[in-house]
Amino acid sequence: MSEGRMAWVVTYIGQFVILTEEESETQAGKPIRVHHPTKGGRGWTWDLTSLTEEELIALQELWTSAFEWALPVCQQRDKDAQNAFDNGDDSHIRIYRAVPQLVYRKRPVGEHSQSVLDGPSDAPVVGAVGEPGDGDVRADGIEVAERDEEGSKPQDNWPTINQPPSVL
Repeated sequence: MSEGRMAWVVTYIGQFVILTEEESETQAGKPIRVHHPTKGGRGWTWDLTSLTEEELIALQELWTSAFEWALPVCQQRDKDAQNAFDNGDDSHIRIYRAVPQLVYRKRPVGEHSQSVLDGPSDAPVVGAVGEPGDGDVRADGIEVAERDEEGSKPQDNWPTINQPPSVL
């Protein structure tokens, strides 16, 4: 299994995989691809990060519509197959399919590039840790809150099921 394999699901119509690789020296961010292997080993791969923001949003809306329209049909077909099975008809293949498994691969959080850590060049200057302040997040000016240099951890660190990890 390659290191770039971030998540996958296996369904009746095949496997779908989210792939990524190391950040390019010429382009910002890691590429995010969706791969669908097919018999013969070729399959198809979409590099979602090659799209513009508008193109990606339009594609997302298209897929969201397709899933919204298909969901009630799938629910009705599942119900019909279960009712038939409950009445002695075991000819519906939907009853015998394996439960799909959606897997998000656990990974260490990658380090951000220096430009991400530094922020925009026109960002307001943040005071140093330990300087006195009134404790507010933002005062009347345009300054931002102080950085937490000690590296605090989130309070709610319980594991969640089927929640994608951060890949950026």
